[in-house]
Amino acid sequence: MSENIITISRIELVSPRRKIYALYNGEELLCELSENTLVHFGLYRGTAVSGERYREIVAYQEFDDALQQALRYLQNRPHLRGELAEKLRHKQFRREVIEKVLIHLQRKNYLNDGEYTRMFINEALRAGKTGPLRLRQKLVQKGAATELIDEALTRYDDELQFSVCKRLAEKKLATLSLSAKNDRYKKLSAFLAQKGFYHETIRAVLDALL
Repeated sequence: MSENIITISRIELVSPRRKIYALYNGEELLCELSENTLVHFGLYRGTAVSGERYREIVAYQEFDDALQQALRYLQNRPHLRGELAEKLRHKQFRREVIEKVLIHLQRKNYLNDGEYTRMFINEALRAGKTGPLRLRQKLVQKGAATELIDEALTRYDDELQFSVCKRLAEKKLATLSLSAKNDRYKKLSAFLAQKGFYHETIRAVLDALL
């Protein structure tokens, strides 16, 4: 795009669902913009823009494309910052654009790693099917910061760990009633370790049950 002033001669709706519009200069297609971008820059038929202004418009559209994609992800479920960034990278958005989107979402509190981590742990505790080691592993894989995980896991104290572990062990034990004691101990120990409980908790639970 040259530095010459251009005039928007026509604006046509090309995607009613996504509210995308095509802008023309005479018969030349300039670009396609979202309704958000049109409103942000106050663009309408007859608007004249310089080359510099046009580049600002295109840059903002790239930001808005990434933002709308991020909001679609967040509409389905909350995300961690790193998790959302990785998904946007897979969509081929540039890193600097992704960073702007993430900052915008954090300012709006649509993206909050601390809140996400606490919610993840709280939901897991309500379900009562997973030990602290497994929860930590899942959150690390999603990109949660260690200090946030440590803080959220303070709710999962030793007493609660023992209670959850014991309940799972009792349920599993019912399926092993015909096995020898030593065999049951090994199978229960492996089962509970896979669920993510500490060895000390597993040993205390099995000593109480067997």
